[in-house]
Amino acid sequence: MPVRNTKNNKVMMQQFTSTNYQPSNSDYKDDEEINVEKIIKENAKESVKGLNLSELITLKANIKNSSIRASSFVDQDFPVVVSLSTEKVKTGSKSSTDLVCVIDNSGSMRGQKLDLVKKTFSTILEYLDENDRLSVIIFNRLCPKANNLMRMTSENKQKTLSVINSINAGGGTNISQGMGVAYDVLDHRKYVNSVSGIFLLSDGQDGGALSGQWRNRKLKDSCSIHSFGYGADHNPELMTKVADVGDGNFYFIDELDTVDEAFVDCLGNLISTIANDIQISLTPNQSGILKGIKIKKV
Repeated sequence: MPVRNTKNNKVMMQQFTSTNYQPSNSDYKDDEEINVEKIIKENAKESVKGLNLSELITLKANIKNSSIRASSFVDQDFPVVVSLSTEKVKTGSKSSTDLVCVIDNSGSMRGQKLDLVKKTFSTILEYLDENDRLSVIIFNRLCPKANNLMRMTSENKQKTLSVINSINAGGGTNISQGMGVAYDVLDHRKYVNSVSGIFLLSDGQDGGALSGQWRNRKLKDSCSIHSFGYGADHNPELMTKVADVGDGNFYFIDELDTVDEAFVDCLGNLISTIANDIQISLTPNQSGILKGIKIKKV
């Protein structure tokens, strides 16, 4: 697959390492080209296409109350949890992914934390191929810096590792700004892979992380957010709330063995996605005993 605008990739990597670089909207419109139709055809060879998913996916509805009393005098509300299970679905294919990694290089990340972040990327890149794209954002208190979404060819993997290994820690923390730039990268891309994800790698030592506009902002395409807390002094409550914004998971990273375990689990779930933006239609089943059942709020 041809790489578009190689010269521009080199420029972006130079800007990425510059201490004076401030991203602008035009920077987010140069994501590297992907042949979406070709990728879909390649994935379909070993995908679940042709299978009857209605037989492979289990839908369950569980009511919180252990008993219901019929009453003709007042309306009653009963919370119900609906869940999907796809344990029987087996496929050898992987979903092509657009991944944005948001890296905290503030002063509190100095030492072992930042060393673990650097080692993390060797694990991440093992799971990405040339159909996947990666953008890296590095932030502290001042301004985040980003490279464009690049296809993870062998050459671009080496470029990414080179930049990651040159990161130094210093300054305060502004998670909100870093996440805002991650949203911009995904919202302004010209090409879209089948799965999108944001990884926040930080110790979470930022009381204003959830006060920014990014938390209430809706992305154009579906995207999960996963957070990885580094160091024994990380803020698990905040990092969990960040992941909850994107219906993702929080992982605690304290040593190299934990890095492998956490990212194998997270990346494995991300790239094995078989469907996005699923819509479930529910119709209350009226009975002779319980009449007038209706769905009040979802």
